[in-house]
Amino acid sequence: MRFRLFLLVAVLSGVIWIAGCSTTMKSRYKAGPSEPTARVLLIADTDSTGAMGHHYNFYLYQNSACEHGSAISLGGQLIADLHQELPAVDIPAGREISLMVIHGEGRFGQSRTCGDVVRLQPQSGQSYVLNFQVREQGMQCTAKLRSPDSGEVASLPFTGCHALKGQGGKPVPNGQALVTQFHVKVVREP
Repeated sequence: MRFRLFLLVAVLSGVIWIAGCSTTMKSRYKAGPSEPTARVLLIADTDSTGAMGHHYNFYLYQNSACEHGSAISLGGQLIADLHQELPAVDIPAGREISLMVIHGEGRFGQSRTCGDVVRLQPQSGQSYVLNFQVREQGMQCTAKLRSPDSGEVASLPFTGCHALKGQGGKPVPNGQALVTQFHVKVVREP
């Protein structure tokens, strides 16, 4: 009994330490010396008020194929607010790329994860804003890219790439949540 209690306290202490020290992640994309780039700012909003916590992850695919294992982290927020703005990051320009955002939230006995993917061909030197909205208490989400200069939509929803995969590797439609149930069982020892 004492060992289990100590282990639980140690695990909880580790989670608190990790959450307290690493809330924002840095972009892992590095442009080559002569590679043209653009900038993108992620603004995320959620209506989920019943969650115990929110987090966002932002990814880049340097092509439109979304090949498994080729996603590059552009950053994220581990402990996110209902309105979250991540610092602007560089992305490749002059060719078609894909951007993916995933939102996760914890609830008692359940986690909800929702993701969406957009594709675009950024123009060199241009700035973009990716608005990611989570609705229906974490059950639906959308990513829309716009250019602050022109105000025009600069991307298309991308159905050829799935942000999430469910049980057995089955793709979850973009914009729909993957819900995982956890069963909690309380056991009393004599």
